[in-house]
Amino acid sequence: MELFKTLIISLYMLLTIVICFKNVGGESVDGLYFPPKTVTVRITNRLKDLQLDLHCKDAQSDYGFQTLRVGESWSFQFHPDPLWPTSLYFCSFTWLTDTRLHRFDIYSFRRGDRCRECDWEVHESGCCKVLGNGQLKCFDWKSIGDNNNNLGV
Repeated sequence: MELFKTLIISLYMLLTIVICFKNVGGESVDGLYFPPKTVTVRITNRLKDLQLDLHCKDAQSDYGFQTLRVGESWSFQFHPDPLWPTSLYFCSFTWLTDTRLHRFDIYSFRRGDRCRECDWEVHESGCCKVLGNGQLKCFDWKSIGDNNNNLGV
């Protein structure tokens, strides 16, 4: 009988925690972070007069190949797992004047990405996150050799 009571109390606590995760949806509760229900990642081509080819994916999802003209944007959405927050989405980028394949982790929970709307600009020198005040936080590329414009990630 005592084991049954312990099991019921444990299930009740687990259910309470799950409900809190579902209801909070990206808010901070007493300094704890709960992932948002949906994250939108937007990528904008800021190359100088160059078309941008890109390919984004994670371990389960592949968003296919995209082509952006200068100033054009493309976005994708995903739902982070609130119980195992380790989301990692990465993209590869290429353009005509550079034969290297440029790779970048466009969303990384471990890096500290906690945004609902994650806006990125692609520049020749790297990927830049658009911060809330309009400023940019830029990161260097992870370039992968000469690829003859093959976007295999």
